[in-house]
Amino acid sequence: FEKRVKDFQASNQSPLVKPPSAVEKEPIAEPSAQGGGKPPTKKGDLPTKSALKEDLSPQEIKGHIEGWDLANPKATDRLLIAKIDGEELEQLKSEFSFKGNYALAREIDSKHIAHVMHRHSNAKIEESRNQIPITLEDISNYPNIVKNADVREVEGKKIRYKKQINGHYVVVEEALTGQNKLSFVTMWKSKGDIATPRTPSSKGHDLDRTLSRGYQQDSTKPPLNNQIPLLPYKPNTHIPATSKEILAAGR
Repeated sequence: FEKRVKDFQASNQSPLVKPPSAVEKEPIAEPSAQGGGKPPTKKGDLPTKSALKEDLSPQEIKGHIEGWDLANPKATDRLLIAKIDGEELEQLKSEFSFKGNYALAREIDSKHIAHVMHRHSNAKIEESRNQIPITLEDISNYPNIVKNADVREVEGKKIRYKKQINGHYVVVEEALTGQNKLSFVTMWKSKGDIATPRTPSSKGHDLDRTLSRGYQQDSTKPPLNNQIPLLPYKPNTHIPATSKEILAAGR
């Protein structure tokens, strides 16, 4: 009788149902050595690791600059000052192909700071250019200027920002795509509105504007290749011997 009961139970058990011990479990993906179990990086994403723990304040930036010898700038005098994230990061990713190993950040160096202080901090010279002298406070606050710029222009790897504040600032950065950095290049401050026509008095004085195409070539001056060539120089081999001969020659 017991044998019949067992045979009946065996005949009514569904072949599709497996006992719990026989159910196949979904394999668990092992964390990779590089990702540490994090999801794989999407194409276009930039690294997130950074040597900069937090953004530097304008006061901290100024303190570092004051510690540099701007009269003899060194290539090693470099400083990361701010991380780049949010909408600005997304915009930069769409404009440039960054290939570095660290998170995108802003950087200043003593060479370019020295250039700005040498070229744009003298009140008398800047006045002749219809400009306002730049100070260390202006440079130290430049990250806030570019993040809130009224005008932003990209040309090649250069980014030019303009901000209206008691006149208007112009700041130029360069995208170092191999290092994932935006490097400070130069800045100056002009009087008037951003849309104010450029004054002729400032042409020829500001190399920065020439480099950043802030000014077009003066159309009143013919290009060098169209100028009339000079006649070959012929030395005067005749030397008058007397004053009478000089007078006679009409010299």
